[in-house]
Amino acid sequence: MSGSNITIQVTLFFIACMVLMQPWFSRKNVLFGIVFASSEIWHHDRAKKIRLRYLREAGTGIVVICLISLLYFILAAPAGAEEAVASGLTILSLLIIATLAFAAANKRTRVFKSTLTPDSRLVFNKMIIDTSMNEKKIVLSSVWLLLLLPLFLVTLTVAMFGYDIMPENIPTHYSFTAVDAWSTKSWLVVMLPVIIEGLLVGIILACCLFTRRAPSSVRGNPEASPDAYRFRKLMVITLIIIGVLLELSFLLTEISFIWPISPLWFLLPSVIELILLCATFLMYFRYVRVKKPSGQILDDDHKWVLGLFYYNPSDPSVFVEKRVGIGYTVNFARPIAWIFMTGVLLFPILMMIISNI
Repeated sequence: MSGSNITIQVTLFFIACMVLMQPWFSRKNVLFGIVFASSEIWHHDRAKKIRLRYLREAGTGIVVICLISLLYFILAAPAGAEEAVASGLTILSLLIIATLAFAAANKRTRVFKSTLTPDSRLVFNKMIIDTSMNEKKIVLSSVWLLLLLPLFLVTLTVAMFGYDIMPENIPTHYSFTAVDAWSTKSWLVVMLPVIIEGLLVGIILACCLFTRRAPSSVRGNPEASPDAYRFRKLMVITLIIIGVLLELSFLLTEISFIWPISPLWFLLPSVIELILLCATFLMYFRYVRVKKPSGQILDDDHKWVLGLFYYNPSDPSVFVEKRVGIGYTVNFARPIAWIFMTGVLLFPILMMIISNI
């Protein structure tokens, strides 16, 4: 297999591992999107059996899909658009299998919860609106978002003013050690990195804006989600840094159209992003996973479809902490959330269309 195909397989393996580890990416009083009054539920025998069954079901489906994908990439050796389509279909299949297995586990957990003696710490009709996080107390100043602007402007400047001195053949794809694809110079080819960078920066900027600004949060009491404020702040900072690193990659791409750049330089931002990814896992376990909730906890399982998708018209927040998974998800009851998700889903399709023009 080519270096590109190997990268794809490694990525698929990473996604498969994340899918299987889903039950462990939640607060300990949450099991497959169902909230309980105490973290001790995690060690209950019935909870262990539900997790084990999920691993069997999801694991079997994932192994089958990954084997089919591996054989296809070895035997068919797809390239270009075929490679992109095959990768997309494989990832989509993994996500479908994971969602089906998770939905089944979510249903079993609901049944399990119904067999337990009702706990007075779980409240249904009592909600506390935490107004401490208003416009005067956001998790991060908007000045930080300006860090996303300079590198984009530099990339745009290099593209516009460097076009005339660029060679007729433009490097458009790198392997680990050398350029392995070229295209004839045109404004579309030269501006493509700028366009992609601009769209990515827009998505990251929107994520930062909505995540850093949470006018209120609906929950049983502030200690139902301990350290939520600190984790939110760290996530926004990490997202900004990742955005800057992505911009640096596109700037290097644009500069390589004028002066040859060793492919090893492109690995530097990726290595730092990998380190940040590992740091994100550590932050999650430090500020979310190991924390024990206390006091009254809002039982709003009915607001979480399949334990994954949040829909609550009473909550003004656009982004909320995920029940399962690291980071935040949107409140699908907010129209702007649908606009944002549509943009995110259309982004890869738009990139495929542009790259094949």
